[in-house]
Amino acid sequence: MAYMTPVMAQAPGTATNEDTYSLAAQLASALFTNASAYEEPFVSPSSYDIVILSESYIVPPAVVAIPPRKLNLDIPYSRETFCSCVLYAKAVLGVTGTWGNAKDIQPTTQIPKVGSVIITTEGGGHVGVVTAVASASVEIADANFYSCASSSRTLPLDYPLTRGYKDY
Repeated sequence: MAYMTPVMAQAPGTATNEDTYSLAAQLASALFTNASAYEEPFVSPSSYDIVILSESYIVPPAVVAIPPRKLNLDIPYSRETFCSCVLYAKAVLGVTGTWGNAKDIQPTTQIPKVGSVIITTEGGGHVGVVTAVASASVEIADANFYSCASSSRTLPLDYPLTRGYKDY
């Protein structure tokens, strides 16, 4: 496990550019070194804030591995669920509540992860659940892309009909 060397600031909150560069290099090295040690898939935070813990040292926050969400892809067929992309996504994720129509769901991020809902403009509005993320594509499980049936599809990350992703 990599450990970071504290960076001394010249005065409280006034690190030099050289100190900042050194800290950033150490932080990147520690994050990627530690990420490869996990056996479970590693999900990194979307941003890395630098926390000032005292007047003398600047250290990074703890990085925590978040296990992927469990998805239920073995849903028994029902016309109601398989004829609605929204009801199917809710069943796969095991969530309740009203989402409204697919076209009205607003994305909260452009970064996919397993268990996120992908929101597209297909058919005027469509949703599915991200089941895998690769370097250039996402795999999704959805229903009613093909009339009243479930499907598994691979879409490129730059798919022009993707509006974004939302976590529930």
